[in-house]
Amino acid sequence: MKTRATALLLCTLMIASTLAGCAGEDVVRTLTQADCDAIGDGYTLDSDNNACVTTETVTETVTETVTETFVRGCTDPAANNHDAAAELDDGSCDYGSTQAEIMADYTSNLAAEAADYASNVAADPDNESDYADMQASNNSAHFSSALYELEKSRKCRELGSNNPC
Repeated sequence: MKTRATALLLCTLMIASTLAGCAGEDVVRTLTQADCDAIGDGYTLDSDNNACVTTETVTETVTETVTETFVRGCTDPAANNHDAAAELDDGSCDYGSTQAEIMADYTSNLAAEAADYASNVAADPDNESDYADMQASNNSAHFSSALYELEKSRKCRELGSNNPC
């Protein structure tokens, strides 16, 4: 029986030693481009990492809407209604009448009134005092109107607001 046990033990050791070769350390194999080609089209060898890699191109469309808000108004500092906060000119600049234009209108109105007065007095000399009172009243109205326009023009330039003057 001893021989039989020895033979059994010897067979077990032989089988164990054969299997021990399969359970040994892993062997690192260096890949080649042929290995990558065998995987499929588009694979290339990354020799630094010993790997076969493929690249994929992804195309994506991005739509973005940008909304900017501008303060609109008169951006011309020379205008009566200049708005210092305005960033975008909206065409609302008002230059009004210049002082010279206001005075020219006043002078023109006075000249027309003087011509009317002279014509009325020549046509009806008996009512000269009535025409003189009417002329004085008209002159006063023209002067008040001219003064108002000059004041309005000055205030508009000083305020520089975006409100119509």
